[in-house]
Amino acid sequence: MRSVLVFMFVVAILMGFVSKSLAEDSTFVFTIEPMYMNVEGIDEHSIDLKTSVVSITEEDYVYGTKSMESIILDPGGDIGGRAEGYFMWSKWAIGLSGWGFGNDDKKGGVFRPEAYWSIDLETGEEKLVYDYVKVWDHPFMPVVNESSETGYSPITYAGKSWMSVWTTDFFMRYSLLKTPKNELYLKFGARIGEPKHKLGITIAEWAHVTDFPEEGEIFDNRILIASESKADYSVLGGPLLEIGGKAVFGRFSLETFMNQSILFGNCKLSGTIYDIDDVYISDKVTGEEKEHYTIAGVVPFYKKESTVIPVTELSLKLLYSLTENISLGITGFFSVWWDMPISPVYSNPTWTLEEGMWKLDDRIVRFSGISSNLEIAF
Repeated sequence: MRSVLVFMFVVAILMGFVSKSLAEDSTFVFTIEPMYMNVEGIDEHSIDLKTSVVSITEEDYVYGTKSMESIILDPGGDIGGRAEGYFMWSKWAIGLSGWGFGNDDKKGGVFRPEAYWSIDLETGEEKLVYDYVKVWDHPFMPVVNESSETGYSPITYAGKSWMSVWTTDFFMRYSLLKTPKNELYLKFGARIGEPKHKLGITIAEWAHVTDFPEEGEIFDNRILIASESKADYSVLGGPLLEIGGKAVFGRFSLETFMNQSILFGNCKLSGTIYDIDDVYISDKVTGEEKEHYTIAGVVPFYKKESTVIPVTELSLKLLYSLTENISLGITGFFSVWWDMPISPVYSNPTWTLEEGMWKLDDRIVRFSGISSNLEIAF
């Protein structure tokens, strides 16, 4: 993303020197906007830490389940940027503009589940109260760990969601109305862009049991289950149409635009789920390793599909002229990517190979930002 903005800056400066050599009455305008941006629409409800109450005496009747904590991955906001440069003469202008953004969200922790019996003194009904982690639509019960205070293994969990995007517009602009204080223009051209999204979720447990599988042996199983997926786009491209205007009030000016583009290209959707049991069997007295083996299950997914993504953008800018050539201001910016495929999510409620599937989803992804603004004209 930074390389794209640097490239635009260099090209824009070159355009400025070329414009002055081509026409004396021409103007070159360059704008840079460091921007705080936020992304919405790709939040993923990834992990639930839950507690259940189950009746043992009444045919495993589930009394209820409550969520203790929900882990939602949402990249949120970070620093991005937008830039524009164009060469203007008479009622015409030619130039390029673009913006970029990237951020991730990482969450994780250690969940220490408990399980205990509860007996109703009046009815004698037995109830089992236990904690568990729900991931990939499946409830993972705590495994026994005799070295833990609770008798069950702590569950380490982690998740990460990462999003980035950049766009570049190549355009011609024609002023439909142009006076010293007002302008209404139409812009047309082409837009290229490249969004990317990645998602990763991991849980880990440690089973530790003495006198198993045989008397005098210790059984250890390091369990790791992880999924990673991504939506990897080619560089998308398509037509662009924009209408905008400007009004001047003394040293202040107000500028706005709305544009629409349609981006065509390909998206590679991929994912892999890993289920690994790393098992050690050792002597209870000496600690000597007697056996070591690893059981690994891997379920990959891949799909390449053609994509058509409409993109709608709005901007409102307030500028103050410090001099004839330099202006400062603030800008509000909004970009909507309609029906954009994001990373697939693994789902397996019964945790069997037959039930496992990768769920695909198209989202309306929204980018919004506010920036400071430096505009130079010469």
